[in-house]
Amino acid sequence: MLAATARGTTRWSRAILVSPLGNGLYRHKNTKPVSTARGDGGRSWKLSPVRTRVRVLGGLVPGCRRTALPELLDETADYIGALEMQVRAMTALSKILSEFQPSDKLGSAL
Repeated sequence: MLAATARGTTRWSRAILVSPLGNGLYRHKNTKPVSTARGDGGRSWKLSPVRTRVRVLGGLVPGCRRTALPELLDETADYIGALEMQVRAMTALSKILSEFQPSDKLGSAL
């Protein structure tokens, strides 16, 4: 819902709106082993701890897998704000729905 509200103005909202499943959880499964998919003959490259964390962060924010660090940080801040709004909305909705629990009389009739 928040992606629709953002109207595609951010990378993460566009990624969620365009995803085939509509939930941003669609991932392609790589069928080849990593060494053959990279084409470097099986050599592994060690990334610095900062690069590793930036890469992980880019994978967490929809649409930011291959984004430059400054843009990634902006998108991450915006995405965190959107997630906080979503949590607040869901909390308010759960409080409203918890007030309207079905009575025991209706449950015993079933």
